[in-house]
Amino acid sequence: MPTRGAPSRLGYATTALLTGLLLAGCSTLGRVGGSAVDAVNDGGVWAYETLTRDDPVNLPTELEGLESSIGLKRLWRQNIGSGGSKLALKLHPTLLADGIYTAGSDGQVAVYDLASGKPRWRVNLGQKITSGAGAGEGRVAVTTHEGELIALDGETGKTLWRAELGTESLSPPALSNGRILVQTIDGQLRAFGAESGEEQWLIRQEPPVLTLRGTARPVAAGSDIITGFANGKLLSVNISSGQIRWEAAVGLARGRTELERMIDIDIAPLVSDGTIFAASFQGRVASVGESSGEILWAREMSVHADLVADYTALYVTDTDSHIWALDRRTGSTYWQQNALAYRQLTGGAIIGELLAVGDFEGYIHLLSPDTGTITGRSRIASEPIIWLQATDDTLYATTTDGDLLAMQIIE
Repeated sequence: MPTRGAPSRLGYATTALLTGLLLAGCSTLGRVGGSAVDAVNDGGVWAYETLTRDDPVNLPTELEGLESSIGLKRLWRQNIGSGGSKLALKLHPTLLADGIYTAGSDGQVAVYDLASGKPRWRVNLGQKITSGAGAGEGRVAVTTHEGELIALDGETGKTLWRAELGTESLSPPALSNGRILVQTIDGQLRAFGAESGEEQWLIRQEPPVLTLRGTARPVAAGSDIITGFANGKLLSVNISSGQIRWEAAVGLARGRTELERMIDIDIAPLVSDGTIFAASFQGRVASVGESSGEILWAREMSVHADLVADYTALYVTDTDSHIWALDRRTGSTYWQQNALAYRQLTGGAIIGELLAVGDFEGYIHLLSPDTGTITGRSRIASEPIIWLQATDDTLYATTTDGDLLAMQIIE
């Protein structure tokens, strides 16, 4: 087993694994604790059948007693609007140096001061929001249930323009190089002028028959936008022209049924020091060269929670809530932590010298990045945690009830 060096301090966006993975397509399915549940998409209204007693369910691992002096101190708490859990929406905030930008499914959009938690501005758009708030370059952008992209002024929250998408987007837009970039559930990546709201270009990847109900969050990397699609492909696209620079097959479809062949990339790619890390559902986690699109290494793993890395390791939460530390150069395993299996863990966030993950009962677990040992635990909420991200010394989390919390480590 490789030997790890000391981890660096790094905060990076994470994503929560929601209670149940919802799927869309000509025929739709959902997964709850590892078992399939029939569902029907009827004009955008999602209906679910109840699990029977005979359905196999992987029960969450019960927590064992933990003697530790390490925990979390809450600095502030705000309600940012409905978290959209009943609609399986991942309304993840955007954390920037000047504030944390949020959106609730009830139409509330706001930006909060990182230190105090006080809102700089807060507006209600009067529409159901389906994406988290994207922010950057003086703009904030969200998408609605009616298939509309709305751009707001980043200083005041004033609505600047609206553009019709014709379909839903379920991930926060990216804002870079004077463009607002949106990925929609029908496999389109579209660019709009941040000032004018006029569409600049569109590319499309044909989605499979069955897909997870969600879209990857596009991530800017210099002059390109990096994003994954439901067909398992990762693309690098020039932001100005819309020209595809390269594509890489992260997910490789296997199996005989459409369910077995699902390989959605449904999380944000992680861009880190010239390397892109990406992962797919029922597929692979892979390291891809940022300039070439060459797959440097890949290994089979099913992933639906965002990735985080430091200088030596890539930290992965798989769909069974096993946590892995992989050598970022080779993909080999440093350690694997299974004590939190099936607890619907979020992806990780690195705070100080610790790795944090959240679970469905409102606990945040603190692990050693060197060994994977659970060194601390705090219950910060009574509902599931769906998003974590950290700066060097502050951890931010959101819950399904729409609470946003800021915390620091205490010993």
